[in-house]
Parts: sequence; structure tokens; C-alpha cells
Amino acid sequence: MCGISGVVHKNSKHISNSDTHNLLASLTQLKSRGPDAQASCQGANWLIGHTRLSIIDLSGGVQPMQDDATGVTLSYNGEIYNYKSLRKELEAKGHSFKTDSDTEVLLRSYLQWGTDCVVKLFGCFAFAVLDKPKNKLVIVRDRLGVKPVYYSMTGETIYFASSVSALKQLSGSKELDYAAISHYLTSCRITFGERTLYKGIKILPAGCLLEVSLENQQSKLSRYWSRPALSAEDKKDLETKDLLSQTKNLVVESVKDRLISDVPVGCFLSGGLDSAVVVNEAVKHALEDYPLYCAGTPFDKYNEFEYAAEMASSIGKSIEEVRISPETFFDDWKMLIAEKGLPLSTPNETSIYRLAKALSSKCKVALTGEGSDEVFGGYLLPQFGIYDFLRSPKSEDDDENPLYWKIMRRYGRPFFYNEADHFFSTHSWMPISDKANLFKEDIWNSLEDDDEVFTFYEDFIERYSHLSAFDRRMHLHAEINLEGLLNRVDSSTMAASIEARVPFTDHRLVEFAFQQGDQWKIDYRNAECRSKSHDLLVEEIEKENLVETKRMLRNAFKKDLPSSIIDRKKMSFPVPFQEWLSGELSQELKSFCIETSKEMGLFNEQAVDDMFVSGNRNLWLVANLCLWLKQ
Repeated sequence: MCGISGVVHKNSKHISNSDTHNLLASLTQLKSRGPDAQASCQGANWLIGHTRLSIIDLSGGVQPMQDDATGVTLSYNGEIYNYKSLRKELEAKGHSFKTDSDTEVLLRSYLQWGTDCVVKLFGCFAFAVLDKPKNKLVIVRDRLGVKPVYYSMTGETIYFASSVSALKQLSGSKELDYAAISHYLTSCRITFGERTLYKGIKILPAGCLLEVSLENQQSKLSRYWSRPALSAEDKKDLETKDLLSQTKNLVVESVKDRLISDVPVGCFLSGGLDSAVVVNEAVKHALEDYPLYCAGTPFDKYNEFEYAAEMASSIGKSIEEVRISPETFFDDWKMLIAEKGLPLSTPNETSIYRLAKALSSKCKVALTGEGSDEVFGGYLLPQFGIYDFLRSPKSEDDDENPLYWKIMRRYGRPFFYNEADHFFSTHSWMPISDKANLFKEDIWNSLEDDDEVFTFYEDFIERYSHLSAFDRRMHLHAEINLEGLLNRVDSSTMAASIEARVPFTDHRLVEFAFQQGDQWKIDYRNAECRSKSHDLLVEEIEKENLVETKRMLRNAFKKDLPSSIIDRKKMSFPVPFQEWLSGELSQELKSFCIETSKEMGLFNEQAVDDMFVSGNRNLWLVANLCLWLKQ
């Protein structure tokens, strides 16, 4: 796993001394992503760099890698898990190899098939190819977006890098995108579609490739992969035995693929279902000892050590407990913002970092269970909650509806204008009324009551109008929530120079899961539970334990894991940030946030002050933005 960075001008403009200086600064910023080696390669109008975390073919695979015959140059971050079979296919077509690396396989795949090579790649990757013969730059991101790549374009130049902090060393973009910041306050997501919190800095969407002409800097963004989006009628109707067997086989193969490495591999074990499935299979197929790590605080409410230890014991292993403390929390928080060049999304990024830091004493690679909830349906309220909307009154006068008064008490109004309105009512970190008070008046007025944010979600829902309402909600999380979650894992682990591999994002597994019926994601436990739920909101349904989440996954591995793990509810690496922010840290952070708000002219200082007084959970988001703005 590595860091990539580059400056590519159109043909009429040459690389300058400042470009060379800026690239060096960018690579320095990427050092944690690639501490083992650093190099660059240059042409008349381009400069491409690379920092390496050596995982496969430790002595070979040096980058940037260039083809002697054509001058085609590659800078690549990631792993191609099927590189050995691709190598055999390429050798049969006459290609010869100087190394045993997946990097060279990727380069020769591009030479053989051009951009069509991407459909042959199984793995996580973000790479840039300077194609001298075709006079173009190609930037590619893997199907699910496990590996990030950011870029910025002017009329004459394109800049790209593995992080925003590294990209800013090249392009110096500073103008804020207020709509993206507002979206962050709603969703705690640091991207807004292709947009970041900076105007002019974009993230290449998952499953996409960007081609830029060196003749005139004209660009073409195209999608080479997307999730199956099938109507209920077009979904597969497999026998239960076959569905569970195929699910299990796909998960097992995905885990096995991600054990390929020339360095030690370990795993994060939270004590929940997802990491337990990954660990259970990894231990069976790993060729060497396979260390397990679990993070938590000293407080029982905020750790899963008991369950992780139980799971480890069931497979004859022990766990390394990594305890998160308030003493390291604030320093880690600031450091991670500096590494990313963007705010954190959730507080548990600090836990993931500490987990990766501990694991780095023995390993360079960690398998993790992220992505399962977005693929199999693990978020009861955000995903299954769509049924509250479907059963809700359609107007304020519809008080005969059996849920009228329950919805009125829960949401403060009896009906929703549309699906997007319901989504924001149930899934927003910061309500629109709070944002209206927080932003300076002129900025809030420019946002027109969050019109861009609402329109973005309304357009997304409309694009999937042919799906069931529940499946639309699944796609919404797989598109937006997964982007943020994978970004969080990547940045937190790479800050500790650890490569995180995510088996549940294997595109073959994702394709299979999204072709199955809704009932295999989240459904009632039995007919009696369905009957009981008739007049209950989804929050009440959850309390009564009437439904089962991730039914495909749970049932596929039911005989392989302890029942206590199979039946556990989701916990999600909790961190007691509200308690920590209300302790000794509170006054210092409060003064900092108010001063930064005044200096930057983004937030009303009184609104920020009020959040500290009330202990509002929005404080996390605002403090993140202030720390980021100041940096």
C-alpha cells in the first residue's frame, strides 16, 4: 500500500522548479502511507511521485514503474489480488516480467488492454498512468472505493494525490465549499458526491476512471462498474440452501484473496459479527500466525473486549487489547486531521489509528470487517426505518392513520414531504434548524436553506425509483455511507503505515448481495413478529427485537461462530468523546473553537458557545471543522 502524487501540465507547459519542490513536499506528506521508499519520475511536462509500503515482492516493484519500450509510467496504490493469474494470461500473450510484483502485472495489463484492463482487476487500488504514446493521463479508482485519489484541475494542469493534505502541497487550493461543509454537518461525511470541503478539489468516485488529454487538458470521467440496481421482480430467487452456500463461498474466497502478502498479516477483531466472520476464515487459511487486536476504553460501556476474547477463544487464539485513553485522544485527533487534510468523520477514527499503531509492531497488513452493514443490511434504523415513511400519514390531516400520533411525538410533525425529508429527519447529525443558527447569516443565506444538499439526495432517490423503497435506502448507504467509512479506515490505518484490507467490499460479493431479495437483508424473525409490528415505529420494533439484520451473513455462518456473536447487536467501536469533551479538555477546546469561528468568519460564536454549555453531540462536528480550518 502506498501514496501517489503527480503534476501533469498540457504539452505546451514545462515542469518548473516549483513543481519539483511541491512534489517533494507532497511526498513528504505521504510518508506514513509509504515509509519504505520514495521516488519520482519526470518528463518535459509531467512529474509523478510515489511513496511505498512494501507488501508484495519487497525487493522488486519499485515505483513509479516505467515501460522501457513505450515510456508508459505507472504510480499505483493498492493490491491486485488476482495478479498471479493475470500474469499467466499476459505471459501467454508474449509479455515477460522482470519482477514478481503486482505493480508490473498492472503496468503490463494496461499495455495489453488499455483502460479496459480495469475490468480484469480484483482488488483495491488507485493508480495513475502517464500514457506517453496516447498523450494522456489516466487515473483509476477501485470499484468500491477502498483506496482514495483526489485531484484538482486548472486550464493547464491536473494535480493528483492520495490525500487532500498531499494534494494541497501541489495545488494550494484554499477556497471552502460551503455546501459540502453543510453536508458534513448533516452526515459527518468529508465528501459530497465528487466534492470535498475545498472548491476545486475532487475525489475520483469509486468505480470510475478519469482520462485527461495532455494536448489541451480536456477530461473525460467514465464509470466502469456499478452495483446491480434491480427491481423486486428482477431479483434472484434462489433456494435458501443455495443462497447461503454461495454467500459463504464468496466471503471465504474474498478473505483468502486478501491473505496474499510477503509480510505478516493480522486482523482487527471487535467482537461483532463482521470481524468474527473474517477472523474465523482467515485463521483457517493463513499460512503463519495471525495476531488479533481489539480496541476499547477502560469503561465496559465503551469496549467489546469480553466478546472479542470469547470469539478468539473459540478458535484457539487470544487477543491483544488496545486501550484508548483521553490522554492520547486529542493528540491523535489533531494528527489525523493533519494527515488527511480534512476533518475526521467519527470519533472512532482515533480508535482505529491506535489499533493499527499497536498492530504495526507485528504486521504491515490488517483485515477488517467494514462494509458488511452497507452490503448485507446492518443498520436497522437508517435502512429498515424506511418503513416508517411508507406507513406514515401523507398529509397533516390524516389523523386516522394508526401511526399519526406516534410519528408526531417522535418527529414533532405527523408526515414527511418525501423520502429525502424522512431520511434527513432520521439520519442527520445536525438538524437544519441548528445549522441555520450555527452558520453566519450571509453564508447560510447563500446555501438557500440547504437546497444543494436536499437536491443531491432527492436526485439520488429518483435515479433508483425503480427499486423497492428499502433497496433504495440500501443503495444510498452503499454509495454515501460506505464512501465515508472506507475513507475513515484508509486514512486511520495508513497514518500508522498499515494496509487495511476489506473482504466485504469484494465486488463479486457485492454484486451477488445486491441481486438478492430485500428479505435476505433485514426482515421480521417470523410471522408473529411481523404481526406485532403493525402499529409500531421501527425504533419500537428494534426494542422488541422483532427483526433480524444481515440475514444472509448471519445464517451463512450460523454453524461456524458462537451463538453469542451471531446474535449480538451492532456496537461500532464506541468512543466516549462527549464525556471527554466535557472534562478537562472542554474549556481549552471551547476557547479554541470560539476564537477560530471569529477568525474564519464561518460560524456564530454564540452558537458554538451554546454547544459547549449543552454538551450537544454536534460539538464533535464543529470542533473538527475548527481544528481543520485552523490547520
